[in-house]
Amino acid sequence: MENCYLDTLQRFSYTGILINIESKDVLKLLNTSLTKISESNKENTELPNYINHFNDLSFPKNSNWRFPNDFHITCLFNKGYVRNTDAYRKFENNLKLDVVIKGLIFIPDKIVTLIVYPEEVHVQNKFPHVTALIKDYKPVDSNLVCELLFQEGGVLEKEYKKIIDSDLSNKVLEIVELDIKGKREKVYVYKFDTVVKYSGITKVYYK
Repeated sequence: MENCYLDTLQRFSYTGILINIESKDVLKLLNTSLTKISESNKENTELPNYINHFNDLSFPKNSNWRFPNDFHITCLFNKGYVRNTDAYRKFENNLKLDVVIKGLIFIPDKIVTLIVYPEEVHVQNKFPHVTALIKDYKPVDSNLVCELLFQEGGVLEKEYKKIIDSDLSNKVLEIVELDIKGKREKVYVYKFDTVVKYSGITKVYYK
C-alpha cells in the first residue's frame, strides 16, 4: 500500500478541521437559535433566562460556561486499526475549505454542540460536530450526545437527515428529553434557517 502523509508522522493524537470562527460568533449563533426556539415555544419559561444570559455576547460574572481550546471537527483519532480508513489514507494537511454549520444542540448548563457535515474531507465520526461551549460536560461528551440523538434507533434519527440536508425548507426544531450520564436532560436541537459558513483548514493535533 502506498504511503500517505500521516505515515510520516510520529505519535499524533488526531486530525481535524480547524474552523475560523470567533467566540463572539458562537454566542451569536446560540443566542439567535435560542430566541427562535423560544418564539416557537411561548410556554417555555426556561429559554428566556439563557437568552438574557448570552445576550451581551459575553459570560456574566461567576458563569461556569467556557469555550474549548479551539473550534474544530475531529476527523480521525489515531488509535486502533485506522490506517486502512479513508480518513487516514486520504488525509491532506493544511487543506483549506469552507465548513457549513447546519445547526446546534443545546443542553442547559451542560454543553453546546454545532452540527456540521463537511463533504470535502473524510471524517471517521458518523456524526461530525464541533464542541462550541461547555459547562458541566466535557468536549468529548458531544460524541455521546450526538449518538444518543441521531444513531439508529435514536430519538431524532430521521431528523438528522433533514438537518444535514442543504434544503433549508426542511426545518428542524426539536425539544426532547434524554437519559445522559445517569440524568434526565432536556435537549434542544435546531437546524439553522440560513446558510452559516466559515473557512477552515485541516491540521494534525498532538497532545
